[in-house]
This record gives sequence, C-alpha cells and structure tokens, in this order.
Amino acid sequence: MNRFLAGFGLFTLGLLCLAYGGLTARGQMPGTFNPVSVGVSGGGVACTPNSQGATSLAVGDANVFALLHFDNNGTDNAIVPHNLTLNGGAVYSTTQSKFGGYALSIPTAATSFAQQANGMLGGGTGIGSGDLTVEAWMYWPALPSLFGLLGDDQATNMALIGNPNLAVQIAGATTTFTPTISAITVNAWHHVAVTRPAATGIAALYLDGVSQTYSTGSSAGVFGNATSGLKIGRSYSASYVMPNNSFIDEVRISNLIRYTANFIPPVLPFCNPVAPSASSTYRYWRLDIVSGTSGPARVAEWTMNTSGVNQIPLMTGATTSGVTITSAGTQGAGFEQWLAADRTPSTFWYSGPSGATYLKLDFGASNAKHIDNYTIQADPNALAATGWTLKGSNDDTFYFNIDTQSAQTWTAGQIRSYTPPAYP
Repeated sequence: MNRFLAGFGLFTLGLLCLAYGGLTARGQMPGTFNPVSVGVSGGGVACTPNSQGATSLAVGDANVFALLHFDNNGTDNAIVPHNLTLNGGAVYSTTQSKFGGYALSIPTAATSFAQQANGMLGGGTGIGSGDLTVEAWMYWPALPSLFGLLGDDQATNMALIGNPNLAVQIAGATTTFTPTISAITVNAWHHVAVTRPAATGIAALYLDGVSQTYSTGSSAGVFGNATSGLKIGRSYSASYVMPNNSFIDEVRISNLIRYTANFIPPVLPFCNPVAPSASSTYRYWRLDIVSGTSGPARVAEWTMNTSGVNQIPLMTGATTSGVTITSAGTQGAGFEQWLAADRTPSTFWYSGPSGATYLKLDFGASNAKHIDNYTIQADPNALAATGWTLKGSNDDTFYFNIDTQSAQTWTAGQIRSYTPPAYP
C-alpha cells in the first residue's frame, strides 16, 4: 500500500509541477490541440494562455481552480483566489525557480509545506468529482523511497509521489504506472502532469510531456473538501513528504482534461486567469447563505422572478423541466433541495449541519435568465436563512454578487420579496 500511495503521490506531484510550470510557448499537445498564441500578463510579461484543452481562452481561464506562481506571495492567481500559509520553515525562495524568480522551498521533510485554508477548493466540496488536471514543476536534490507533493488532511483523499513506481491516488482508488522514478534526474526541474477523466476514472501521467503507460487501477473521488485544506509539499501523512531542500513551482489545478497526447512542456508561466465579464443574464443562480436562525438554514419556498413570473418550475424532484436545484448539503431524506420550490410551504429544504451553505439553481444550457425579483418563504417554524448573497454565473465557477441581505428575522411561514440592484 505504501508503494501504491507513494506512486500516486509522485504522479500527482508531477501533475502539479506541470501546472505550475505552464505549457510551451505554443501551449499545445502535438496531434491533439492547435497551437495557442502566447499571452501577455500585467506589465507586458509574456505567458502561456490557460486555453489548452478548452474551447476558448475565457473558458480555459474559468477552468482554473488554482494557479500558484509562488512569486514571493501567499495568494494564488485563480479567478477566485486561495490564500496560502507556510509551515515548518517553507518559504518563497530565490535559490531555485522555474519561472518568475521564486519557488516554494521545502527545506525540511515532513514539516515544511504550504497549505490552503479548509474548504477552499471547489467551494468547500473539494475537486476531482469531474474532469481533473493537476500539474507542476518540481526540483529534487535526492529521490527518497517515499515522498508526497500534494495532499489534504484525510487519509483517503491525497496525491502522492513515490519510488520506485509512479501512481496517482484519489480517495483510495489508484492508477499505477510502469516507469520508475529513477528516470528523473536530480538537481533539475521536471514537469509532471496528471489528468483524470470523470468518465473512466483512469488517470494519465505525463513526465516532461511524455505519456506514461498505466498498468492497473483507477483514481476516483475528490480531495480538499470542506473539512480539509490542500497541502503542497507533503501529503496527509508524514511518511509521504518532499525531500529536504526540494522546490515546487508553477502549480495549476484545472477542472478539465488539458492533455491527451505527448506535448512539449511549457517555456513560459501560465497567464493569470481573466474573470468573465458581467452579464445581464445568468444560467446559474446561488444563494450563498451566511447563517440561519438555528445555525443551519431552512427555506420553505424560493421564487426567482422576471417581470412578475417565477422562472423556477414546480419542482417534483432534483431536476424538473431542465431546471436543477442543488446545495452544499441537506439534513437528509425529507429535506431535499427541490422542496424549496415545490409550491408547498409545509415542506422545506433544510441545509446540512454547517451554518455556511448555499442553495443553487441551474436553468440549463442556453437558458440564462435575468432575475429582477426573488422571494423567500420561511419554513413553518420560522427557522429561515438570516443572511445571504444572491449570485449569478454562466460557468458555475466565477459568480457575480447580485444582492446581499443580512440580519433578516422571520415569523413562521413569512414571505419576503427582494429586488436586486440593477446589473450588470
């Protein structure tokens, strides 16, 4: 099992390395994608666009969960930033760098690493349930028997790198590969990328742009959920750590498959993603609820109106007439999300035990809506949400704030109407 996990970690670390290092100046995979032009970041610095594997530059940007340049700061450059904290002497160092003059330095095995706060990835649900690409550049002064480059706080959700086999493991399921880590030279930068399609669960591994043959297994599940923070430089266990005095640079995590064939590793850092433009219509609408009367929130009925007409159909399940309602969680059977729009005030959505949650509406592809009014009805016990922000999105990644309410108090069954400020 240790070799399996270690191999998985190696795979993941390589993937992260690839992401952080970026693509080639062309940003392409021979025989797979057309060349992508070199982009320009702030200050006129050339960079590799995030559009590889995506239908457009804007879509590619939206697919970036995390982009870590490590250039002397602790905030990544994803559209929605994730701040990092440094532990155990880890620093942003100029001793080694693939791009930008800085890299994450791991001076002491097991204790040195960077970490995101709990619940940052995937809006608290973690990443990896859909298509996934993790990539980075890594620099090792030595190759130990077991080491981890990426992981979280849970034993079943991790990404490790190990010797002699390479493997990727997510949530306890692993894809192993035939090459040995001894093929990687020490005291040099190497680009590693891992892709894991949701459809098959079988990961692909690329070392310096060369596809490696998998032997057994599949990698399923997610990492970085609401109760765990992503670690960079080690896994959940002190047994799987980076070597002393190693370095990591240009980490990128994406929710799409960026590589399907051999490619030339990037020669430029990735461009910082560009947020999409505000719109007058949105496909996805979300009530980001800060708190409820009893901690968790309850919503008996929720309407989203355009010119006085409720755009949410009478819901009879999670999806009705092409419209889907989801949330960060429920209290279980009888409190499902769609009960917040079933036209029956005596039934209601009751969120999970956390006070911070969301209720999300998807109108479906090519069915974006402009909402000029919405209503919320308290459940029969008046345990309704007390504070929230209504948000809109067309990619389910970057959300625009439309309306914010706080300090709401309720009587049982009360209905309140809200008119958002003009947007975009």
